Amino acid sequence: MDHSLTKSKTNPSHGTSEVDHSHNFLDVCSLDSDPGRLCSNWTIYWAFNSTSRRCQRFYYGGCDGNGNRFENQAECRLKCFYSRTPGTDFLHVVFEMLPDLHV
Repeated sequence: MDHSLTKSKTNPSHGTSEVDHSHNFLDVCSLDSDPGRLCSNWTIYWAFNSTSRRCQRFYYGGCDGNGNRFENQAECRLKCFYSRTPGTDFLHVVFEMLPDLHV
């Protein structure tokens, strides 16, 4: 499996947009949390720790970093824990996310 970073830009005038293929879905959860570099404010985000199998808070500087960065714990759990752990209750995390959804 190729884990290289690729990014392709397409012409917006042709109705297409930029597509980032930096990480596939499962690889993101295996990455270490990355604070990136400070370009705005240090903000608390969540990352999946594949060693402890838990979502943990970390500070993100606003630029760079990687895909193992989620706005809330429920999103982290949904993408990295519940989707990878057989027998976990998927609906539990969906209901947990409801207060964070802005509909």
